Amino acid sequence: MRLIPAFILSLAVLAGCGAQDVNEAAVVEEPVDKVEVLAEDEIGKSSESKEEPEENEQTKQLYQFETMTFELMNGETARGQFQVNLLDPAETYEIAERVKAELLEYFPDYDHDGEKPISRSPSHWNPAFIFKLTDGNQQELLFSTIDRTIKAEESHTLNVAVVDVTTTTFEGTVPDGGSTFDEVFDRLRKAIGK
Repeated sequence: MRLIPAFILSLAVLAGCGAQDVNEAAVVEEPVDKVEVLAEDEIGKSSESKEEPEENEQTKQLYQFETMTFELMNGETARGQFQVNLLDPAETYEIAERVKAELLEYFPDYDHDGEKPISRSPSHWNPAFIFKLTDGNQQELLFSTIDRTIKAEESHTLNVAVVDVTTTTFEGTVPDGGSTFDEVFDRLRKAIGK
């Protein structure tokens, strides 16, 4: 399954490593000895106390998702929208009379361990959800990411689609490489039509 955020972040990592083409692997000319790097680190000095970033790093505004707005559909009929605050998601979203979305599981940084969905970190980099949708007497369980929804049963007509995202920023040190996270999220917004 291809997830846009992971794909786009991979492009940013490749660009940061010096790859000119997304199909070209970045070549590391001088391998780094992990023991050597650890030996150079001062004991008791936190990385936050560094005055200047390392030569191959720069301080940038990093982004993570803050909210995601979904459109609940019953067949071709839009039943309403609901917004999930990723910093404090609600359990139930009342959309209209007898129409609701229940958030059963939330994975802020979605990945799959071969058996089940997991979250790699608490950061909201690649959000995924398991929703229980209700419209009158109809119910549907589904798994939703930024660009894909997987239904428990394809014959059911209830569905959700991401219609908007907002992001929040925080300071961080990232590899220097010409590609910024602004570009990454611009590509993501284009992918969902925003």
